Amino acid sequence: MDPYLCSLIDQLEQEHTLSASQWIQLLNGRTPELAAYLFEKSRRAQIRFYGHTVYIRGLPITAKIIVITAGSAAATHMHIAIG
Repeated sequence: MDPYLCSLIDQLEQEHTLSASQWIQLLNGRTPELAAYLFEKSRRAQIRFYGHTVYIRGLPITAKIIVITAGSAAATHMHIAIG
């Protein structure tokens, strides 16, 4: 696992921000191991803020989902109807 990319994830955890070029490097350098490292950090944050409770919320009209494609910094917005 690339130590520099791990440091970007650590920076994101601490500062909640990355530059555009850092985001691109992180997305382009994605590996299963790096994804697991990021998931573990996000899981710890989730438990710290929300515990193990599950919240269910219905959106009556439209949900907006942002899909970030691996390997690019482009974000695609999709609108889907919730019926």
